[in-house]
Amino acid sequence: MKPSITLRHLVLKGRVHFGLEFDYNEALIHQCRRLQARWSSAHRLWNLPYSEANYRKLRVFFHEAVILRTAEFDRSHRNYLEQQKLKVNHKGGNLSSLSPFARQELRAVDRYLSMRRYSERTRKTYGYLLSVFFATIEFDRHTALNFRLVNDYNSDHVVRSGYSVSYQRQFIGALKIYLKLRPHFPIVADKLERPDKQKRLPTVLSEEEVMKLIAQIPQLKHRTIVATLYATGMRISEALNLELKHIDFQRNMIHIVQSKGKKDRVIGLSESLKILLVNYLRDYHPQIYLFNGQGGGRYSGSSVRQIIHRAAQRAGISKKVTPHTLRHSYATHLLDQGVDVRHVQELLGHSKPETTMIYTHVSTKKLVQIRSPFDAALQRHQQFDQQDSERLLQGGDPKLRF
Repeated sequence: MKPSITLRHLVLKGRVHFGLEFDYNEALIHQCRRLQARWSSAHRLWNLPYSEANYRKLRVFFHEAVILRTAEFDRSHRNYLEQQKLKVNHKGGNLSSLSPFARQELRAVDRYLSMRRYSERTRKTYGYLLSVFFATIEFDRHTALNFRLVNDYNSDHVVRSGYSVSYQRQFIGALKIYLKLRPHFPIVADKLERPDKQKRLPTVLSEEEVMKLIAQIPQLKHRTIVATLYATGMRISEALNLELKHIDFQRNMIHIVQSKGKKDRVIGLSESLKILLVNYLRDYHPQIYLFNGQGGGRYSGSSVRQIIHRAAQRAGISKKVTPHTLRHSYATHLLDQGVDVRHVQELLGHSKPETTMIYTHVSTKKLVQIRSPFDAALQRHQQFDQQDSERLLQGGDPKLRF
């Protein structure tokens, strides 16, 4: 059987690259070197700069001996190009053409968010969304910012371009922050309405799939990270921010500090995870962060996503698996075990019980135990005798006696 190479979409130092993912194969590694591809230890992929010439070269080079899977790259690259469109307004200008006034306003928003202790990620997201908006409407101190302008932007540059409900909701959130800083505009921030969230059930793995996934991760450090995500239900940012001092092995507790919503919480350290962590600490000796990256800093979130993605492929799991999938699975499996939803809410660190309640829709243990009325009808209905009941279930033409 031919080996296969899956093309991944990588952005390295601001430039798009092909990532070549394949099971260890000396011959393919030799071919990658002949192609002048480079090895990325962070992503654990061979990579080649994106160009049409290199795309053709890859197809020709691996045409006979290898199955080259390009669908994943094509899909990711289309999404990347769509995101880049947001950086260019409808008149061809880009974010570098922002007026001095618009830049000044963006700095004011960032200072406000920083003062309110918003996360760096939120600050970057809100700053980016506002900068796209300001570039598109050519915002300066003379611009009449009003409801009509905002509605036109939402209609023409968000909805019509096919961007998600989540993107639109985040933009409205960012604009509300700005309007609170600048109340002289004739827009009441509280009257800006966000579109309703899309109500999608989360992807959940079965217990067997989780075990298969973890079993496909050969390196102890990587396996420990993924097992920690599932065993604790932590967000990936929480796991990567864990410091050694946050793990209490004597009391079997993990202290999560200043997570989403600036909240602390405590969760239990399971016996199985404790054993895995002790073995990991014995072999790797991290100094500050439990899972350290190069130079002793935090481990990379993108690396964890790559580890999980590759493990899911090797395990034959067709679902899209991300670090958050493990959190979803943790919550659902707790509910399957009969844990009260309020306790699950506390363990997950949710502010509102409604957020946790979504897992009750994917916890199937109790649902599958509900007896179908079809079973009850067959058992109780006196108009069927034993022979007719069997014929109905096996096919045929049972005669009902009335």
